[in-house]
Amino acid sequence: MDFSLNDEQQMLQSTARKFAVDILTAEAKHIEEHDVPANHTLRQKFSEMGFLGMNLPTRYGGAGLGHFEAVLVLEELAKVSVAAAFPVFEASFGPSLAIAHLPQKNYDSAFSQRYVAAI
Repeated sequence: MDFSLNDEQQMLQSTARKFAVDILTAEAKHIEEHDVPANHTLRQKFSEMGFLGMNLPTRYGGAGLGHFEAVLVLEELAKVSVAAAFPVFEASFGPSLAIAHLPQKNYDSAFSQRYVAAI
């Protein structure tokens, strides 16, 4: 069995690693020294990179990637700072993922779209 990353996964991992080293390091220092959450500017940068909700279905604004790809990104960010990486964790594996996967027979898509977008 081959556990090698494919080209897309390698590129995603490399992009996350570069972002973590180039951008996240300075932000992480402030977050950890002052015991504060990631600010809006950092969350916006995560969003611009496509790191938030990347494993959510595209119908909810996600990239439609798998959980494995989200973990690849999260791993690279968390190498620098778990605290600074938390918004990516929350967006990928928090309430938005649960709501996006509610059984459609019990909830209409407007319900899921409204709450996933808000989260």
